[in-house]
Amino acid sequence: NSRRVLSKFIDLSSDLRFYNHKVVHFNNQEIILARTGYTGELGYEILGEHNRIVEIWKKLIELDVSPCGLAVRDILRLEMKYCLYGNDIDENISPIDACLNWVLKLDKENFLGKSALLKQKEEGSLKELVCMEMSDKCIPRKGYKIYLNNKVIGEVTSGTFSLGLKKGIAMCLIDKGYYQKKLEVSLNIRNSFKKGK
Repeated sequence: NSRRVLSKFIDLSSDLRFYNHKVVHFNNQEIILARTGYTGELGYEILGEHNRIVEIWKKLIELDVSPCGLAVRDILRLEMKYCLYGNDIDENISPIDACLNWVLKLDKENFLGKSALLKQKEEGSLKELVCMEMSDKCIPRKGYKIYLNNKVIGEVTSGTFSLGLKKGIAMCLIDKGYYQKKLEVSLNIRNSFKKGK
């Protein structure tokens, strides 16, 4: 309902495409409206001076929009398998490891890291980022080791409890070759093994 709610006090008549931004007006003042959609929803990010943002916040509360924090954003992004830098992708987890080939433009003339990515694409990645849902009641967290037949095959990069699915979910970096849909694995959570797929 974000478009419907925002259009009550911000002019949204010109279309704002996904992964774009534009300057709009609120109370005759400029703000920036962006659509990164990082929760997988039709959502907006609003940027502006502090006083304007406070006014917009109050307006949203008046319109019965419920405030929420980063934990909610984290749940939604995990349900969509959206990577978070520092967890699911970083200096040691490449876009190829994280299955983000679709965002790479390897035909671009030159960019930092291009030769390493081309080499990894040619040789193949040793790891892959996969999704997991817990069978046992638990919440997977970053760093928990993943076991298959008593052998560590990877670890959780991001994990939480999905309010929609009513179970723990995670993204995991596992050794290449182990992924199978619905493969039953175990997580070591404080020396207790919990099942997941």
